Amino acid sequence: STQSTWGISQDPDPANTQFMDDEHAALLVVILDVNPFVWGGRSDVDSGASTVSFTTMAEHFLVFVSTYLTLRQDNTVAVIASSVSNSRFIYPAATGRGAQPSSSPEADGRKVLSEAAKSLYRLNDVSSQILQGLKALATEPPPADSTNQATCLSCALALALCFINRKLKENRHLKPRILVMGASPDCSRQYISTMNCIFSAQKRAVPIDGCMISQSDSVFLQQAAHLTGGMYYRPERQKLLLQYLLTLFLMGPRDRALMSTPPASSVDFRAACFCHQAPASVGYVCSVCLSIFCALTPTCSTCGVIFNTEPT
Repeated sequence: STQSTWGISQDPDPANTQFMDDEHAALLVVILDVNPFVWGGRSDVDSGASTVSFTTMAEHFLVFVSTYLTLRQDNTVAVIASSVSNSRFIYPAATGRGAQPSSSPEADGRKVLSEAAKSLYRLNDVSSQILQGLKALATEPPPADSTNQATCLSCALALALCFINRKLKENRHLKPRILVMGASPDCSRQYISTMNCIFSAQKRAVPIDGCMISQSDSVFLQQAAHLTGGMYYRPERQKLLLQYLLTLFLMGPRDRALMSTPPASSVDFRAACFCHQAPASVGYVCSVCLSIFCALTPTCSTCGVIFNTEPT
């Protein structure tokens, strides 16, 4: 190996190289399930410790985001609110394209402040914008179509991947990650679009973490975490949601390898049929839109194509 003037080897150490790779900035894109049909019936008064209300969840979430931003000064975060009718960014806002702090008359004076004071201003800006976005969603009228109560998970994943792709073009050393905080049950009609997003994230090496704030597991999030190298967990005591977020989802996949994490639950890789929204081991697949049915039907309920059931 090559020796320097001081007798120190100049060969790169793999451990040091890995440490330098971990010094790159990280991007966390959080998909927040704000489905009014799911959160509307929850309350902290009579729910005990097994469930949590939307207000309490939002409080724990804001603390989690602030803690993540304080880990490194160049860490960035984006928040996508996923509801019944649409999915949209609540941070950064649609008017701002760089998650920059909001302007104020004190902006010129912030340049002479210490780094700690700048961090406090940044945390305040981020928390206030997220809180304003959640309040704006709460004041919106409920969807007119009450029959469709499924959260647009596939739309939110597509938005997150597009945002990450744009950020990676600006900084190829960026370490992106997606965290889905879900509360709604899976919708079988979104199976194909959701799996396409999961495969896209797998190809771009973007881990997808899933935190299911519900009494039942999400097969979509389980498969997403397994295929992309992320983590899936459903807290049993949701009143301790902040503790779960800080201990399990604050760190990336590399740091989790150094810690003792809960064992991964068995993943159900069966697809959900489009007729009963139940996992199907054997079924029929539409040759046009790839919809899955557990029983043979004359027509596809998704695309309307007529099947040829007569023997040839």
